[in-house]
Amino acid sequence: MDINTTANETTLEVALVGRLDRKAASLFEAEIQKSINNFRKLALNFEKLEYISSEGVYILLDIRKKVNRKGKKMVIQNVNEEVLKYFVVSGLTGILKIE
Repeated sequence: MDINTTANETTLEVALVGRLDRKAASLFEAEIQKSINNFRKLALNFEKLEYISSEGVYILLDIRKKVNRKGKKMVIQNVNEEVLKYFVVSGLTGILKIE
């Protein structure tokens, strides 16, 4: 998986490319952890995310909790059809803000 980040004064944008599985989840979490204090909003671009495992979902929910605890916002954008199906079936669309 590739993690591409860009930032402006208020938003950290993270685009994930490939598969967010057990191996990639820890890299993803580390990338967010090192920058979590430097933004007000975390925008995750899932346009090129092909797959997300249960471990990936766990990390995603953990990151959401940490972002919310700091009074910041997290949004998931451009979710492809396969990943969106997983989010719908698992009930995550009621928990995560998906645009």
